[in-house]
Amino acid sequence: MRRIERNSVRTAMPTETKLTDEEQEFVQTLAENLPPVIARKKVSRFLGGVVAPQTLCNADHKGEGPEVAYMVGRSVAYITIPLLEWIVKNLGVTKLERLHRNKRLNLVD
Repeated sequence: MRRIERNSVRTAMPTETKLTDEEQEFVQTLAENLPPVIARKKVSRFLGGVVAPQTLCNADHKGEGPEVAYMVGRSVAYITIPLLEWIVKNLGVTKLERLHRNKRLNLVD
């Protein structure tokens, strides 16, 4: 297993950026239900299509991918929590509040 080295110049958001409460909730909720390591080619399956493997491949090629990635044979694998944090920082996460609709009854006499 070989760790992928990142370029010294990164154009993505710095790793020191703090996550908001809702972003932390998102990361923790998913991390509790995912394996500790996810292969790039399976990331879409495990994350419900939130991010495509090609998006990660492109980001890795630019040196902007998740902080921790490993080559395992010919495959790339990511540690789950840094992967989720990368998704939050690069794609954004916003919690949607439950929508309530006022239903009006149109009574015809």
